[in-house]
Amino acid sequence: MSNMESTAFQFWMKRLFVVFLTGVLITLIYLILDPFLAPIAWAIVLAHVTWPLHLRLKNAIGTWPTLCALIMVMSTVVLILLPLLWFALVIQSNVVNGYHALGMYLSSGKSLLPDAVLNVPWLGQELQSWTKTHLGDATALNQQLTLWAKQGSTQLVDFFGNVGRNAAKAVFTSITLFVLYRDGENILRITKAGLCKLLGQRVHVYVQTAGETIRAVTFGIILIATAQGLIAGVGFQLLGISHAVLAGVLTAIASLVPIVGTFLIWGPVSLWLLINDQPWQAAGLFAWGTLLIGTADNLIRPLVISKMMRVSFLLVMFGVFGGIVAFGLIGLFIGPIVLAVALTAWNEWTQDSQVAS
Repeated sequence: MSNMESTAFQFWMKRLFVVFLTGVLITLIYLILDPFLAPIAWAIVLAHVTWPLHLRLKNAIGTWPTLCALIMVMSTVVLILLPLLWFALVIQSNVVNGYHALGMYLSSGKSLLPDAVLNVPWLGQELQSWTKTHLGDATALNQQLTLWAKQGSTQLVDFFGNVGRNAAKAVFTSITLFVLYRDGENILRITKAGLCKLLGQRVHVYVQTAGETIRAVTFGIILIATAQGLIAGVGFQLLGISHAVLAGVLTAIASLVPIVGTFLIWGPVSLWLLINDQPWQAAGLFAWGTLLIGTADNLIRPLVISKMMRVSFLLVMFGVFGGIVAFGLIGLFIGPIVLAVALTAWNEWTQDSQVAS
């Protein structure tokens, strides 16, 4: 082997060794930080969204960055994190009770159908026969509802996390958020410098795209949640349901939960109306929730976000729902961010290819 070949061999061996060590280091870092990735992601999202308020407070307080960061964290915990924890606890504790209440009502022998429906020729008899056939066995019905209750409770715990785990995540999110408020500018500068060495100056475009996506998703969620809360509140008020304002607020919070979302509120309320011999009000609320509230939850929200991001509705829809499946609730942000950055990189690559050709 000549000296030139020996030098080249040593060069490539060193490069492979560096790549191997880098891969091992990245793997170890991932394993260490894996339990904290969701709190870190939530802290980054919250810090980015509330950064303008942080800057105003910082300018008002002056040279007190630690105090400013502490005030911002306490405000975020009181206004955002604690209500979300309380809502998750309420939903998890009530889902089983709701199923049991339904089982007791169905097994009591009462008809699910109002007299006006039962008196309709042929249709009333057919519907009554179907309900007796499928809902007439009280024992089997209660067993099935108990099974559904356990499954529903397990799925909610898997999605929301149990109370202790959520509290721990909230603590880590708060600590990370405090550091971001206090040292966020330096952290961002160092991160950009490192990414520039890996990706070049294009990283600034990717960071800007990620920031715009976070803002679009956040404002889209807030806008749709507010609209859903108002629509639900109007429906509750029209049907004469007490505490309509509180129910509307809970509906707005529930809209953060993908797919089932607001059904966690108006679904049990419809069931409560049915159990309390108000079948027409129950049917009206169910229709109101399905046609108006639910439509805004699963269709209009991706559409609003896509308009704000100026990207395809299909891309946003895949990003939102795919991100939720892959990462949980934080996937509302991670999914659209990943696809938006990937689309930006693709557009730049195709433009460069056209210029080169």
